[in-house]
Amino acid sequence: MKMIDLLENHKSKFGDVIASAFAPGRVNLIGEYTDFNDGLVLPMPLPLGVYIFISKGPSGTLIANSEQFEKETKRFIGDKPNGDWTDYLLGALEVSGLDKTIGLCVSVYSDLPVGASVSSSAAIQVAMLKALREGFNLVISDENIAKLAQKAENEYVGVQCGLMDQMVISVGKQNSALLFDIQSGKTENLEFFDNVNVLTIHSGVSRKLKDNAYNDRRASCDRACKDMGISSLRSATLSDLSKVKNYDDRIKSQHVISENLRVLECVKALRDNDTKLFGKIMNEGHKSLSKDFCVSTEKMDTMVTFSQDFGALGARMTGAGFGGCIVVLADRECAKNLVPELTNLIKGTWLVSDMQF
Repeated sequence: MKMIDLLENHKSKFGDVIASAFAPGRVNLIGEYTDFNDGLVLPMPLPLGVYIFISKGPSGTLIANSEQFEKETKRFIGDKPNGDWTDYLLGALEVSGLDKTIGLCVSVYSDLPVGASVSSSAAIQVAMLKALREGFNLVISDENIAKLAQKAENEYVGVQCGLMDQMVISVGKQNSALLFDIQSGKTENLEFFDNVNVLTIHSGVSRKLKDNAYNDRRASCDRACKDMGISSLRSATLSDLSKVKNYDDRIKSQHVISENLRVLECVKALRDNDTKLFGKIMNEGHKSLSKDFCVSTEKMDTMVTFSQDFGALGARMTGAGFGGCIVVLADRECAKNLVPELTNLIKGTWLVSDMQF
């Protein structure tokens, strides 16, 4: 749907627009499960994302409309979360500092698939905060937009996520990868390779963190840090792992420590224009996520192996795992033929995004 159509649909329902915003989804190229360990990540924005339009509404009320849902939803500003998708809008309002007596009518359009590990929820909150910034002349930097969106997710929605998704969505640039040092807070947009494609391909299984798997892995890393006498795995080396008592904690921490090194190697490969090395490191990252951190699935492993054997420069699962997407780096010719072959042979898979550089 064209932007003008979205705008006209909103105006026909809610009247004059006081602000609008767009926030992209993201795909992570390397640096998985490092964010809550003060580590390094290298995600990039997708061309897909969330569009938000806001108009004034009845005092103290949020009226929300989405193209993905068949009915409008009315919530009172200040309501507690109830599990509805509008929690993400109310969470953004909660952390914005705006008075709860304001009234808003909001239209949301997203072409991001839900449960695909491409950060649709973070995109909604960042887009909402950017629209509120425009509509109410709030003085908030893009970096602080990211931090507020994380706060909304942590304290209002109740998901204890890191800051990676919100930061790349808020400050990342199209056609660039964002090097984000969680510990220092520093970010750097790095122009991506020329003449390659980055494919984001859905496994057909919505990502679900089964049996509290995310929290279990956080706890495993925390125990390893306690054994090593450090505050986070960012300051650990592979040789320090001998101090970790539990084998499973040791292997999980090995992934995180080695993944930070892989991010640095990928950054060097990017600066040196070495696509083959970048792809090789992506392959190593998937092996670590699958065998050591145990967050891939048999289907995702099959997709990755197929892509690698087909001639892709690199392939790995992306995001939290247990479903969702893989990300593939490939040259033009390989990408052109890989997608129809993979989606035809491995049932249920489908292309989310094909970024050409």
